Amino acid sequence: MVRSVGTSRKRGRSGEWDTGGRRRGKGSLDIIVSNDAAQIEGTVTDGDKGEPIAGVTVKAQVDPATDYNYMRSRSATTDQNGHYVIKEVPPHKYNVTAKMPKSAAGLPAVKSEAVVVTLSDRDHRVIDFKLKVPQSE
Repeated sequence: MVRSVGTSRKRGRSGEWDTGGRRRGKGSLDIIVSNDAAQIEGTVTDGDKGEPIAGVTVKAQVDPATDYNYMRSRSATTDQNGHYVIKEVPPHKYNVTAKMPKSAAGLPAVKSEAVVVTLSDRDHRVIDFKLKVPQSE
């Protein structure tokens, strides 16, 4: 958390400001900038072979989703090592899922069961997924 104290410095009589730059006899304004967001990360692997899967979309969707809070949902895509990081997730309850898109070889899309997680300020959760990848014939 960053704490910044802002003051307005108007030049006037010498006795109006104290040594801290605050006007005597008046209140001060505290401006606090913070990032209370949480983070979710993990890996997505093939349930049979244990190999990492690249290109899987992992989505943290607000639970319950409404017209007013849908913007809190976040997503990320796995890298070549099957790793993903979803940053800046606002504190709330989420359903986290992993979805592998339909392949060019005609294999169907695969989606995991939802993992329910409740995040607080600055939480860091690790959620790993094992997907059952369909085999081509």
